[in-house]
Amino acid sequence: MFTPAQVAFLLSSGFGSQNLPSAAAGTATPAPITSASFPQFVPPANVPSPAGTSLIKLFPHIEASVLLDIARHEFKPSDLSKLDSKYRDRNARSVLEFDAGVGGFTIREPSAKDYPSLHSLFAPLTTYFHILTMFAASSGSIAAVCQVASGSFTYLTQLEQFNEDYQWSAVLAYHMDFHYKRRSYMADGDYSGWDLIDPGLQAKHLLGRERPRAAAATRGHGIKTSSPGANAPSSEVCRLFNKGVCTSPCRYKRVHKCAGCSATDHGQSSCPKASSTAA
Repeated sequence: MFTPAQVAFLLSSGFGSQNLPSAAAGTATPAPITSASFPQFVPPANVPSPAGTSLIKLFPHIEASVLLDIARHEFKPSDLSKLDSKYRDRNARSVLEFDAGVGGFTIREPSAKDYPSLHSLFAPLTTYFHILTMFAASSGSIAAVCQVASGSFTYLTQLEQFNEDYQWSAVLAYHMDFHYKRRSYMADGDYSGWDLIDPGLQAKHLLGRERPRAAAATRGHGIKTSSPGANAPSSEVCRLFNKGVCTSPCRYKRVHKCAGCSATDHGQSSCPKASSTAA
């Protein structure tokens, strides 16, 4: 062990620092990353192109009539159970219900009881998007595949965010109506709407059905305590409001105004000035 006097002597004489290179010496500035920095994608060898391949061959475990409905954009969102391996062989899965008024069983549309959580909807909905993407790939159009795949990923992410912010029964109602609405557009060759939030359906089904903030804060991670000043208003503009997914007053205490024109009655996603500029 060194004595305090010996330590002081070593430090004063610069011991241990003589052979250390300067941190700044020889440090090269990294080159900026551009599009040219990325390698070219190498496709897998000996994999046949899906162009022209029948959906029946690609998805032999799914009924041909269901595949045909998806390809024709006539598939009902309420029939997602037909794409779920746990339920597709149960033809009467929660559809027959006894009605005391008529004294017998009636057929009803599946509801929140059939899809009690996002998890119960996620697997068959992912299968639906898989089929839709492969149907687009059968056309040989890379642009169509990119549009369907990108839109489906964005929509699934948006559903997950909605489920965090709103009651599940409200999110399910939004999804059912949104999917029904998208069918008519897809029948005309328009697959671009899956990555957009429908303000009308959001107002109809979601607004006013927010999850309690206390429950959302403690769900899955234990109780979160707020730090001093956490409830103080912020001067930061709310990005979720501009995306159309945060209602007033802001639960994060951020400013609700349009990032484009600074109006407070709408977000950037529904800004009329942005629409007129784009036109």
